[in-house]
Amino acid sequence: MVIMWINSANQLYIGDCAPGDRAATEQEVTDWNAARERARIDALSVTPWQFRKALNATGLRAAADAAVAASSQDVKDGYAVATEVRRSDPMIISMGGGLGKTSDEIDALFLLAATL
Repeated sequence: MVIMWINSANQLYIGDCAPGDRAATEQEVTDWNAARERARIDALSVTPWQFRKALNATGLRAAADAAVAASSQDVKDGYAVATEVRRSDPMIISMGGGLGKTSDEIDALFLLAATL
């Protein structure tokens, strides 16, 4: 087990404990790991092909295509010519919400897409 420390600036780190620092609590380590995972998922980028395959696999393709078709011309153009689809893209967040999907469900879609 790796011990993590908190320094005087309340920053978590791994390594040798410096004087005046303290061991991180289990909750602080859990929160740190969750923040790292959130940042990793938010940074996910997949190809449009991977994204569409994930939509197909989850049965969301028709609903997503309909949502795009009902959107502005900018959204339609972006969807048609995108070279990457980013999890953090406001259009993806909005479209996911419009389809009734939670943030966790959108995360799952991108994690799936990244494997296809």
